[in-house]
Amino acid sequence: MRYVMALLCALLCVSPPVMAEIENITLTANEWPPYTSDHIEGGGLVIELITAAFAEEGIRTQYQIMPWARAIASVEAREADAVAAWDSSERRETFHFSDRLLLNNMVLVKRDNNPVYWQTLDDLKPYSFVLVRGAVSLEAIDQASDFKKNYVTTEETAIDLVLKGRADLTIRDQGIVEYLIQQQPERFAGRIDFSGKTLGRNALHLVVSKQHPRASWIITSFNRGLKKIKHSGQYQALMAKYGMTLSE
Repeated sequence: MRYVMALLCALLCVSPPVMAEIENITLTANEWPPYTSDHIEGGGLVIELITAAFAEEGIRTQYQIMPWARAIASVEAREADAVAAWDSSERRETFHFSDRLLLNNMVLVKRDNNPVYWQTLDDLKPYSFVLVRGAVSLEAIDQASDFKKNYVTTEETAIDLVLKGRADLTIRDQGIVEYLIQQQPERFAGRIDFSGKTLGRNALHLVVSKQHPRASWIITSFNRGLKKIKHSGQYQALMAKYGMTLSE
């Protein structure tokens, strides 16, 4: 009996199971309101969705806001666990992707007094673009070498350069443009315009480095939690809170 008790005690003193070692997930994100932001209670729509999904699996999250290129590089280097990112063939080589979190409608943003006429992407080649470094805008343009492109670190800087006439166009998510106009009407309303034509849709996912030792567990746990919040209506409630429509 004394031997059995000693054995049980030894087993209880062994380090906690693998699952307990990662009860906290560290996310990175850039300043990307209304999706991710240090200036929105709860961190923005995407942070709230990710937090809710992991909470269903008993996992806590914390997040850090930083420039986008650093945010995704930190996850690739395993300095952080995960980041929400748009799908691209290049990223598929480096990251494991979760089920789709949401869809972003991508639009051309221009100065209100700068007419831009186009039917196909080739029609846009004479115009200058300002894009966010390290971010996916529209894969057909991102990968093309015959478009005039300059890069900055934030969405807001890109739009500012368009307003100042230092670039003709930027490609941004429609929700971000609408949010900026709503939050800062004196700065943006009547000054920026976006084409009613959607350039395309970018699917947003949670991504984890393929080199992360628990990548599969993180993605599987998130996918389970995401299904649960969609089934319970929490996903839909958070989308409505931020004035977002559901896209399939």
